[in-house]
Amino acid sequence: MPKPWETLSGEPIVRGPYVGLRKDTCRLPDGRIHDGIYILELPDWVQAFALTRDGRVVMVRQYRHGTGSVNTEFPAGCIEPGETPGQAAARELLEETGYRSDAPPVLIASAHTNPALTGNKIHVCLIRDAELTGSVDFDEFEEVECFTKSFDEVGGMIRGGEITHIHTRFAYDQVKKYLRR
Repeated sequence: MPKPWETLSGEPIVRGPYVGLRKDTCRLPDGRIHDGIYILELPDWVQAFALTRDGRVVMVRQYRHGTGSVNTEFPAGCIEPGETPGQAAARELLEETGYRSDAPPVLIASAHTNPALTGNKIHVCLIRDAELTGSVDFDEFEEVECFTKSFDEVGGMIRGGEITHIHTRFAYDQVKKYLRR
């Protein structure tokens, strides 16, 4: 059975507002030293799967520079220090779409995004009875288009390849299981 490695040191390489890169030196269980393990330091993220009172799913489209394309997703973002996933989901929903709900967000699932490269997690929260009640509050470089789709239409967008973002697909699958659709 594999055993954990002992981290002897961690050297920060890059620090940014949402990402860091660290070089670790580790001792393996057999005593060997590995002096070149690069770890992305990322905050935990949240996906806000919001359903309107009439059962429509709140979606967004926004440019993602990593792929150089506009992606279709659920409202999402980083969990700020001191926030729970539910609080972050409600905040991101309001900031990106202007939707809010009096119903408390329900944490549906959490998973590591890529344990080989980072220790962060993605959290999926279901928000029911979302209503368009406020204006958006985008981050400085954020441009978001908000729209709604039926639950089945979202599934079709995934099957048809329009939705490629793995976190969005994960959130859809987890909420689908939760709601037993």
